[in-house]
Amino acid sequence: MAGIKDKIVPYVWTAPEYNTGILDKAWAHPECGRMMLNENPVPPSDAVVEAITDMAKRGNRYPDRAYRLREKLGKLHGVAAENIALANGSSETIDAMMRIFLTPGDEFLCSNPTFEMFPSRAGLCNAKTIQVNLREEDLQYDVQGMLDAVTDKTKLILIINPNNPRSTSSRSIRTCSSRTPSRRPSAWPASASATWSRLRSSSTPSTSCTCPGT
Repeated sequence: MAGIKDKIVPYVWTAPEYNTGILDKAWAHPECGRMMLNENPVPPSDAVVEAITDMAKRGNRYPDRAYRLREKLGKLHGVAAENIALANGSSETIDAMMRIFLTPGDEFLCSNPTFEMFPSRAGLCNAKTIQVNLREEDLQYDVQGMLDAVTDKTKLILIINPNNPRSTSSRSIRTCSSRTPSRRPSAWPASASATWSRLRSSSTPSTSCTCPGT
């Protein structure tokens, strides 16, 4: 008789593990600096806490599609509200992007080091992760190295800006985006940015993912 493991897609077992055990250590030792995370060191303002509390009181109802927020974000970035997708941080968006674009046998191209979650999510799609080392002299993306790593199997290229975990910002996105189609027309260069925006009187971290043509 087949067990439950026999029912699970086989590449779940071969995908790299995304280990978040470091968070347990961080909470156990609040005196330590949390340099390994894209976090805001400033707690939410009273206005934010009040807004969250107010919405929690209506937690028995499904939320709307946040169209008003998407419309405002669309005007801010010059796109239609239909082109804005909201998620719980860029990680959820990138996870969805991989599930949409990657199929078994595809190649996913990113830097080394990078956010540990990305190779794990690519592995869950049974895609192969190809990592190109950062330049030793300045820890910036090796754009030429990444372009040279593009093959007929490359489907998705991810550039983190600022890069995680090195925190170095990069101007490589436009270069890589403009030169990739000539190497591999069906490869999608995508960028994920962890940025800081000022909302009213509170500093609030925001993340965004962009993909050419969206």
